[in-house]
Amino acid sequence: MTSLALSFNDVKFSPVQQDGQIWLSASELAKALGYAKSDAVTQVYERNKDEFTSSMTLTLKLRVKGFGSGNSEKESRIFSLRGAHLIAMFSKTDIAKQFRKWVLDVLDREVVTKQLESRQSISPEQQALLHEIVARRSGGERKIFAEMWARHNRHFKIPRYAELLAIHFSEAVHYLETMELKAKVSTK
Repeated sequence: MTSLALSFNDVKFSPVQQDGQIWLSASELAKALGYAKSDAVTQVYERNKDEFTSSMTLTLKLRVKGFGSGNSEKESRIFSLRGAHLIAMFSKTDIAKQFRKWVLDVLDREVVTKQLESRQSISPEQQALLHEIVARRSGGERKIFAEMWARHNRHFKIPRYAELLAIHFSEAVHYLETMELKAKVSTK
């Protein structure tokens, strides 16, 4: 488990990264959502727990610094970003709407980061779709076909289209569909 920096408005989370996901504590979520009681999120969860999966929430024994001489372990509920979003959906606080947008933005960034880190290339189905676009737009003209692939590969800085990262797939579809062709498709 590793820690990372994350904050929403005045709340600085102490997120935990576990199993490749970011997890937030129920008490920090309560603070971020504007609840007065630190156990409010747990109460929201208890009322709606049938809608949560094990990938959205779990309990951990966390070491807590206690008063006096030692540390103690306390059972704490934590939520994945998806779980935090669902909690915010059930929340009726004034700030909940803003928090939902924020947590989705964080979730989107995490997905993009994971895709970039994994360097996952497009699937064979996605390759076929790109090939279909180029074939349709080129109308069987080899010169246009070659021009489109050369410009596509140069644009994405890749040696061949099969090495396009999955994260760039929708951009590639748009690029190929809207590319202004220098060579013209002959009308037979």
